[in-house]
Amino acid sequence: MRPVLLALLALAGPALAQMPQGPIRDGRDYEPNPGATAAREREAGVAPSAQRDRAETSEVERLYRELTQPDAGGTAPPGQPAPPRRPSTPPR
Repeated sequence: MRPVLLALLALAGPALAQMPQGPIRDGRDYEPNPGATAAREREAGVAPSAQRDRAETSEVERLYRELTQPDAGGTAPPGQPAPPRRPSTPPR
């Protein structure tokens, strides 16, 4: 009995190691990409309009610039308190 169990485990090991780790769709390993997703949205009739797509792109670019530019003197948008200023050297 023990040799049979060991043989089964030896044969099953490589099969288990080859199982896909990502999402699976229709029995295939599937990882979405922007091009394929956009094409499926257009086919289904749910793709955003060109105007909405431009607006979203503009918003993402604005947020990116806002997050990656150095702080301009601790100013804040109207109606929001200014962030606390950090000392230029760490306290000792």
